[in-house]
Amino acid sequence: MYTLSAQEDLAHRLTYGGSRAGGTRRAGDGGRNVEGAGSARAVPRAFLDHRGRWAPIVGVLLVLAGLKVGTAVFGVTGAVVGVIATIGVLAVTRAAQATWHDLGLSPQALRTGLAWSLGFFSLFAAGFALTAMAAKVLPAVAQWLQSLQVATPEPRTLALQAFVTIPLGTVVIEEVAFRGALPALLGRAGAGTRTAIVGSAVLFGLWHIVPSLAAATAGSESGTPVWLVVLGTVVFTTASGVGLGWLRHRSRSLLPPIFVHLATNSLGVALLWFVTLG
Repeated sequence: MYTLSAQEDLAHRLTYGGSRAGGTRRAGDGGRNVEGAGSARAVPRAFLDHRGRWAPIVGVLLVLAGLKVGTAVFGVTGAVVGVIATIGVLAVTRAAQATWHDLGLSPQALRTGLAWSLGFFSLFAAGFALTAMAAKVLPAVAQWLQSLQVATPEPRTLALQAFVTIPLGTVVIEEVAFRGALPALLGRAGAGTRTAIVGSAVLFGLWHIVPSLAAATAGSESGTPVWLVVLGTVVFTTASGVGLGWLRHRSRSLLPPIFVHLATNSLGVALLWFVTLG
């Protein structure tokens, strides 16, 4: 749950104005609330408080938009622009007074997340091993894997994509933004845990509109309507975002969703290459 400790709650209230209804604070009054003071300043103060809570969220979204532009327009490689965008998201979030604990990246959170990640590693390793074995003895499984088609048969290029480009250009930036920064900032803006998780998941689904549209257009000869492919991708990635957000919430760490995302993307590609081309 994206809750704050007593110390963090105090810092949060001080950061975002935190004074209760019934008065405002004035310098020189020892921090006392002054009843009915400064009514003419109430609207500007409320506006500044509102802006202070939501501006970092807009900032994170602008960094993500820059990632899309840098990749699509300027042709910057995914790993490079992904690292730059990750640094940008962390800078915006930290400037908004979010802590490493809020992001699931504190030392304690990483230690806790490591135990969860090792558990998921065992599950994925067993699943991949069983799939590989089944493909060797069951023609139907091998045929299904063959139909998925690995993009490139060249081992060196595939390894670079699976273990450099995908982790740095996709997994880390998406998890830091959609499971770390945005839920933390939504929570600090007043959203509850469910709202923060679902809201970030919806944004994660919308994030996949452009790549799914490009993929659907390229494969339009398959006969499936483009809008249906895009809609299906958005629904699937939104549901995945909810699951990864729940994992982030339960583990109190960003490490498990990073690992699950990495396993399904990078290790999944490696498995397909091993079975179909290895």
